[in-house]
Amino acid sequence: VGIGLILGYPQFITMVADYTFEKDRGKGMAANGMAMGFASILVFGIFGAIVKKMGVIAGVNAGAILAAIGAIFTWFFLKDRMPEKTKEKTGFKEAIPVVKKSISLKASYMCSLITRADIIVLATFLVSWGVKVAGDFDMTSTDATMKSMFPMMAMGVFSLFAFPVIGVLLDKWGRVQTLLLSLFCAAAGMLLISVSPDPFSPMLYFAVLLAGIGMAGSIAGANTLATDASPKGMVGSILGGVNTMQPIGALLFIAVGGYLFDKMGPGWAFGLKGIANLLLFIWMFMIKGSIQAERQGK
Repeated sequence: VGIGLILGYPQFITMVADYTFEKDRGKGMAANGMAMGFASILVFGIFGAIVKKMGVIAGVNAGAILAAIGAIFTWFFLKDRMPEKTKEKTGFKEAIPVVKKSISLKASYMCSLITRADIIVLATFLVSWGVKVAGDFDMTSTDATMKSMFPMMAMGVFSLFAFPVIGVLLDKWGRVQTLLLSLFCAAAGMLLISVSPDPFSPMLYFAVLLAGIGMAGSIAGANTLATDASPKGMVGSILGGVNTMQPIGALLFIAVGGYLFDKMGPGWAFGLKGIANLLLFIWMFMIKGSIQAERQGK
């Protein structure tokens, strides 16, 4: 499954970069994000119902069937738009010095490292929290799991509609400004969840709406900024590095967050993520002038 994700997810982002120009790239990345938002609705809605009624194996089989259908459509209808081949061989090693020299790429990589773990942290710890306190609300673990998914479904629906707005903001308002807004919303959403009294509180729905804006903006924004700053012929390598940051961040925040969840309480897992988002917002705000100067000098 991991190999499949690595071979699939990043390549679509690279193809969006290949098929768009700088003036409308934000909307292209947002369209890709809308597909992810629709997938979230499927995962936390329809697939959850399949698992509840037919079992976990049925849910896995349904996912495999959907993936097979996607592979068939990709094979027949999606065509490569490869740039002209260069004599120089480029790869991740060649991308490292490029990233070191570019403040825009550093910002994109840090954004991916920290913010793309949000959806994983939310999904993991909201369900874990719900199951943990199920007895206090006279629920079974199964019912608590389903109820804990409702905020995630709301987040998926909201992000589906947030992505087009984010795309317009990226192209019209600017990459950095949109990223800053997104990071602030992501931090506020996570911190609100950290102080929520329980995983079924109405407060969670407002919090996940903020988190949905943050997720949409940080994903589309980081991808767009990285593509803009990538040298010609190295977009795939640069975006491959951006996507490599995601699992690293997820491992870090799930590991540390899980420890805090057990030792200090569920809210601390979300608080850790909110503080990390807030610190990233502050850092991005401090370097926004450097990013804009680099973009203007490109």
